[in-house]
Amino acid sequence: MLWALGDLDGPLADEVKIGLCKRRAFQSQVYAMRAARSRALAHRIEVYVRGEGAGLRLKTAIVEHLRELGHEIDEPWFRARPDVLQTTLVEMALSEGVRLLSDDEAKAIEQNEINKLMDRTLG
Repeated sequence: MLWALGDLDGPLADEVKIGLCKRRAFQSQVYAMRAARSRALAHRIEVYVRGEGAGLRLKTAIVEHLRELGHEIDEPWFRARPDVLQTTLVEMALSEGVRLLSDDEAKAIEQNEINKLMDRTLG
């Protein structure tokens, strides 16, 4: 899962932290950021990709593009409006050939993997 989190409003609303992790690990990142920030948290990007390699390619492309635009503060922090982030996400996914998955698609893939593992384990 590729994500970008930041303040919902206020003077730092354009600052986002960009990361890549498994869905379960994302929740702990959200809790940690909520504890560290005084404002409500905004999920600027929250997309699923299949495969760590594809996710890493996409994150790297987004980070490099934001750097080229002069939006880096101190990685993993960037200053970019939500519309810039969304446009960058779509452009980089297309250029890297990475298919973005909906939450339902990601859950279905995860469930399918669990079913395969259960079939192998239980015979």
